[in-house]
This record gives sequence, C-alpha cells and structure tokens, in this order.
Amino acid sequence: TRVLAWSTSTSPPPDLAGVPKDYHDFADVFSKAKASTLPPHREHNLKIKLEEGTTPPIGTIYSLSPVELQALWAFINENLATSFIWPTSSPYAALVLFIKKKDGSLQLCVDFWGLNKLTKKDRYPLPLISDLLDSPSRAKIYTKIDLRHVYHLIQIAPGDEWKTAFRTHYGSYEWLVMPFSLTNAPATFQCFVNSIFADMLDSSHKQHVQEVLHQLQLHGLYAKPEKCEFHSDSVEYLGYHLSPAGLTMSSEKVKAICDWPEPQKVKDIQSFLGFTNFYCQFISNYSDIVVPLTWLTCKGAPWNFSEECRRSFNKLKQAFTSALVLTHFSLEAPITVETDASDYAIASILSITSDDGQIWPVAFYSHTLTALELNYDTHDKELLVIFKAFWTWQHYLEGSAVPVDVVTNHKNLEYFSTSKVLTWCQAHWSEFLSQFNMVIQFRPGKLGAKPDTLTRRWDIYPKEGDSDYAQVNPQNLRPVFMQEQLATSLCAT
Repeated sequence: TRVLAWSTSTSPPPDLAGVPKDYHDFADVFSKAKASTLPPHREHNLKIKLEEGTTPPIGTIYSLSPVELQALWAFINENLATSFIWPTSSPYAALVLFIKKKDGSLQLCVDFWGLNKLTKKDRYPLPLISDLLDSPSRAKIYTKIDLRHVYHLIQIAPGDEWKTAFRTHYGSYEWLVMPFSLTNAPATFQCFVNSIFADMLDSSHKQHVQEVLHQLQLHGLYAKPEKCEFHSDSVEYLGYHLSPAGLTMSSEKVKAICDWPEPQKVKDIQSFLGFTNFYCQFISNYSDIVVPLTWLTCKGAPWNFSEECRRSFNKLKQAFTSALVLTHFSLEAPITVETDASDYAIASILSITSDDGQIWPVAFYSHTLTALELNYDTHDKELLVIFKAFWTWQHYLEGSAVPVDVVTNHKNLEYFSTSKVLTWCQAHWSEFLSQFNMVIQFRPGKLGAKPDTLTRRWDIYPKEGDSDYAQVNPQNLRPVFMQEQLATSLCAT
C-alpha cells in the first residue's frame, strides 16, 4: 500500500502578468503549484513492456562530489514531496549521473540505457520538424505555450513502476510519473497530445488559443507563463525564427556559429559540422563549402588545418551570418527546382514564384559526392542532383497541379524523359522521377549561377563515342536496355 502526501493548504495564485486578460479564465493552466502534484491515471499512462525473458539491469553507484551529493539530496526531497518518486524494493535499478546545465547548475539524469534496450518500442509516429515548420505557413499571428514538467504530467502504468527504479547513495526509488530518457516517453506523450486536440475546429486565433487552454485545463496539463508568447507576429520555434515572411535561423544560433573558435582537433571539426548540418538548408552550396573540413574527419587523415580549411571554416561562418529568409512553401505558386553539379558536390534550390513575379527560395539542398558518385560522368551527375532534389522534397513536389520547372545547365537532360536507352542507374532514377509532374529546362551555365558558382571543367570529360570514353568512364561499360524492357524488369523486382 502506498500513501501519498497531499497538501491541503491553499496554493498561491499563478502570476498572469504576461498572459492576456482574454485567457485569465484559464488561470489554473499556469499554476506552478498544481503542476507539482501527482497527475491522475489516464488512458495514456506510460506502459513499459519488456522483451520476453528479459529483466532490467542493476546499475552501479558511483562516487559523487559533495556538490553532487547535495544536488542529489535536494532532488530526492523535492520529488518525494510531489509524489513523483517513491521508495522502492525493486531488485533492479538504474544508475544516476549529473550533467551541467548552461547556467552551471547540476541536472540529475537517470541512465535508462539498459532498460530502453529491453523495452518493446512504441512505433507511434512523431512529427517531422520540417512538417511542423510548414504547418503554420499561412499564419500571421503566433502564440507559443510552454508546458511545465511536461513528461511528469503522465503517470507510469500501474504495475510498471518498479521497472523505472534507480539507485542512489540515499536509497532506491521508483518513478510514479513518466521521467525523461525513457525510450517510449516521446511517443506516449505525442499520442496523448494528439488525442486531446484531435477535435479542435478551425477558428479565429483567440478562439483557437482558448480551445487549447481549455483542453490543457481539462486534462491537467500546466504551462509556464513566463515562457509563453501571445499574439506575436513572429516566434522562436524548434530552433528557428518563424514569421509570415518565412523561416530564418535563430539569432542565438547564428551568434553561436559566429563565435565558434577555430578547430584544434578532429572532434572540434565534428562538433562544428554537427551543429551547422542542422541548418544547412539555409546555405546555398553547403556541401561544397565544407569539403576541406569534411576531408579532415576521414579515418586515417592526418590533422592539418591548412589555409584552405581555414578559408572554408570562415566562409561557412560568413554564409550563416548572411543566410536568406526561406519563404513558406505554397502549392498554389509556380514551383522551380534549380540544379547544379561540380566535381565533388551537387546542389539544388527549391523556389516558388510570387504573384509579382519574384522568385523566393524555400530550401537549399547540397550533397557531397560519394566515392562511387565521383566516377559518374557529367550527364549522370546532373541527373543525380535532380533525383536527389525530388527525393528530398518529395513531400512538396508530389501531386503538384502545375508542372515543376527543373532548371539545369546540361542541355542533354531536356531529352532524358524520351531517351530509349538507359543504364541501370538512369533507369532507377527515371522510374522514381516518372511520378512527378515536371518539365526539364536548359539554361546555359553562365545564366545558372544561382544554385552555385561551382567550377566545372567540361573539357576533362571525354564524349561518348570517343576512343578513350570507356577507359575514363569504366562505370558506363554496363549493358543498356530499351526503356520498356527496364520498366518490366523493375516491376518484377
């Protein structure tokens, strides 16, 4: 039998200083005190189902510093007071560790790696960041609501609490609410949120916010008023700055890139590229710019931060400071995909044309060629970039009512769709591209500077029919088939 502590004292009213009066009827939603109480059992309790015949591992207790012990004691007392955790006699328990937060304070984490490995995975789909950023494309006003103790608002399913046990210097405890770092926590919470907002009707912005707050109030979810924004013409969202004009990088992230110190070792390069890769869709030719830096991360490559690497590093930082605004995609607007290929990379731009004839970029794409792709001849590289662009932006381009204009500076691609003889690779690309409503248009290289000013040496590629063509392009020594035969073969496989 478990006895839970409940406070009978009247909690102080929430601070509604930043909340418009239209929403003061939902003051409970912003209550810090109510967010610190045990939530009710719901249909969407977190269930932890283990693989057959498995048991969670037993974690080790590590030595902690006096500061960490103090933080651990405070964590235990705080969560016992809210009934989020409870003493346990579970024979299995995870270890705890600390990480430093930005402000220097300590964050306790329970290492559920062993438990997660044995847990049957909940495959409930999580939304893609790209879809979340596209969904408010026609919005003019934004409101952002930040939930408090977001995972702690859902209880562990009865009978599964013992699986969440963790060991400390002050005893073993188990979670009664959903902790962070459990493998199925994101899917469980997403399913819960989707269920409570499933029936919301389209309405004006204020009515919409009231409906959201009503659902939060109804289901016992609580927000942080100090982190909410109401009726704003722009908002920071998922690391981006979202406005009616489109997407830009968060100013905080741009500053972080600009202040990044020069790399001193391979791990520094990997950290920098890992950070910039998240925002590469803002940078035209990103993959081509980072080639010298990428080479340094190759296995066995000697460390030599040369002048070429330094130029690449500084050029990339400069590119982020001058990154364009990416406009919101619109199915009603004419769509253009511009492509280009160089010796080492391919690049493309997805754009739409506004009513006044202005062309606005929606996204940039670039890709460093693999060892196999480096051997492609010019024609195949130019075709590869079209395939990659449509693969990447398939969710935008599939089902377009008007033909998508594909602009290339390789004239032979204009006749690709009518070609009767294709290699295996070309047949695969053709099969995929055939589902799109697209028209390939030729634009000479000197006019096609927008996707890139990549250097191409057309003279180094022998022309098909030349005596040395097969020698320079051995990958083209493959059987060729009529397009109809290939289609039959592909369908059969």
